[in-house]
Amino acid sequence: MKLENASPSGFLYFKFPIIQQEPKYMRKIIISIYFILNSMPLFSQTSETPPVPVVIYGEIHSPFEYKELEAQLFENFLWYNPTKLEHISTTIPLRNPTMVQRNPKSTYFRWVSPPIHSPGYLTLKSDSHYLMQDFLVSPGDSVMIFFDDFTKNIFFSGKSAGAYEFQAKQTRKSKLEQFESGLIINNPNPEEFIKKGRFSALLEEFGSQYGRSFEVIPYDPFLQIKKLRQRIRELENHLIQDFDTSELNIDKYILDIIKGNYLGLDLYKIYNQFRFAYNSAASSNNSIVLDSLSQFYKKELPHPKSFDFPENSLYHGSQLHIAVIEFGLITARIENIPIRKWIKQNFTGPEKDKLLGYYLVRYSSEIQNPEKEFTAELPFIETPWISSLLEDYVNKTQHSASLAPLEFSTPENKKSNLSSVSWDGKLLFLDFWFTGCGACVIFYRDILSQLEEEFGHQVSFVSISTDKDSELWTNSLKSGKYTSDKAINFYAGPDHEILRIFQVSTFPRQILLGPDLKLIQSGGFPSTLEEWRTLLKMNLDSLDKTE
Repeated sequence: MKLENASPSGFLYFKFPIIQQEPKYMRKIIISIYFILNSMPLFSQTSETPPVPVVIYGEIHSPFEYKELEAQLFENFLWYNPTKLEHISTTIPLRNPTMVQRNPKSTYFRWVSPPIHSPGYLTLKSDSHYLMQDFLVSPGDSVMIFFDDFTKNIFFSGKSAGAYEFQAKQTRKSKLEQFESGLIINNPNPEEFIKKGRFSALLEEFGSQYGRSFEVIPYDPFLQIKKLRQRIRELENHLIQDFDTSELNIDKYILDIIKGNYLGLDLYKIYNQFRFAYNSAASSNNSIVLDSLSQFYKKELPHPKSFDFPENSLYHGSQLHIAVIEFGLITARIENIPIRKWIKQNFTGPEKDKLLGYYLVRYSSEIQNPEKEFTAELPFIETPWISSLLEDYVNKTQHSASLAPLEFSTPENKKSNLSSVSWDGKLLFLDFWFTGCGACVIFYRDILSQLEEEFGHQVSFVSISTDKDSELWTNSLKSGKYTSDKAINFYAGPDHEILRIFQVSTFPRQILLGPDLKLIQSGGFPSTLEEWRTLLKMNLDSLDKTE
């Protein structure tokens, strides 16, 4: 009997030279074995779960009229800002009731997503109401929702019902803890701090209207360290108490991802609080607090790898990679290690790719030459969707052709573009803002207005509003808080293509362009007026030398 692998599809088959000489029962056995072996590769080839959709359906009971819902489903989750990520996004029409006995103010909806291969994150909203936000779903899940303007109830069905229940419980608990936590004002001059920070009205509402406590305490420079120790103890208790899922029927693969998400959420709060305290102490040159925080980092701050989380919770999760990068930023600051090097030293494979991708996209506004760093990392990225994401960024930032045709509205209600205001081959300074942005007001008042006075003859200052409507923008122009008539004022709106090209998601945001709209800098900008002056002079001198 001879075994050959001669099938084009990879199937195995036998040649039986003596099969006719065997007894009948032996022939049956041999033929049975043949069919079993011949079918085994087929089973192995189809063992991967085929892509299947997610189904959501439900009711909305409201005195207000909603015409449609917006659904988003991210199969590859990197960051909350979806401007560069491929995802499923659609509108779902709402249907009126057809039964007379039903509530006439009720509407009904149903949506079947395109098929997905792996766990994804579902968001469903109507106007400003989130019915669901970033809930983990599996291929083949179904979700039933009942919603009105006063209460929100989500009922789950399908194979991941236990997972939904667990997520809902954790979300409610996190929001309750946030509500119950009070505000402590720890400042050497609390009254001046409140007055300067315009916190008076906020504190009045904080305490009286919502019943949340706040207090002013004698200044304690080590309060942040005490809070960090408390948070770490709370985290240890959470891991013991909240992750008891013995009574829930949850697929282990999905459960690992959900656990990783909530572990990441808790860790991020700890790391972010530490980084804020360290940066504050460094900016005020408080060496005593800096030394104490450095010792805390070495002896007490938990390393992400000290938690035994499965790899899938980092790659498919929505929170854990954010916490890991926050720890990496701390390490980079204290130990003077480039964060990209730290990532590659501590992680491999798709997990390393996701961490690099998240860092570069999320912190591109803080990197002086992001396109250079993106290009440098591309050879190390093996995950296709992440390398495609970074390549797209590089292509759009390197080529001015994508910027030249973009149109903006002017105060005269006309159309204009960046090419028309790029003059004499000098710098183009873009400033992005929106009405109600307090940081935008401060940046214009303390820095940008001064730069306009000093460099207005050498730099084109372009003020770009992302307000939700042009009328709001027009009223803000008159206020003089965000810009002036010394600048070129453009209206872009919240969905303009330029926001996607430069990943604009935080405000105020600045971009420096050179001749032919070539990108000079899109992140890593200074924080003081004097540093801005130095930066502009340096770039202007560089342009003069190349002319």
